[in-house]
Formats: sequence, C-alpha cells, structure tokens
Amino acid sequence: MPQAVAPKKTGIRELARLAGVSTATVSNTFNRPEVVKPETRRRVVDAAKRNHYKPHRIAHALKTKRTQQLG
Repeated sequence: MPQAVAPKKTGIRELARLAGVSTATVSNTFNRPEVVKPETRRRVVDAAKRNHYKPHRIAHALKTKRTQQLG
C-alpha cells in the first residue's frame, strides 16, 4: 500500500514568490504590519491563506532570541 506524501510546506521564500514581494515584505506583513501598504499586506495574507502558510515559530525564536514563553 503506497504511503501518502505530505504536501510541501510553504516557506517565506515561496510565499514571497507567490505574492510577488520580497521576503522582507512577507516578514514585515506578519511582524510589523503597520509598515506594509494595505494592498501589499492583502496580497501576502491571501497567498498565505491559499497555501496554508504558518510562520515557523522555532526559526523566529532563534533569530530573535525570544521564545515568548513564560517560566
């Protein structure tokens, strides 16, 4: 019986390509939305929804050196 192959996860680079923006714009859309134009933000968010994008929390924690966890 063949095993089901999980769909490839959409990363920030792929999401940027799909939305037609830079990776920095994708990052700003989720981390600093006030600096992104509403039209651009809408394109990024729509692409994220269509491709089931979820930010990679571990990568974010490594980059910012913060986990947002108490304890």
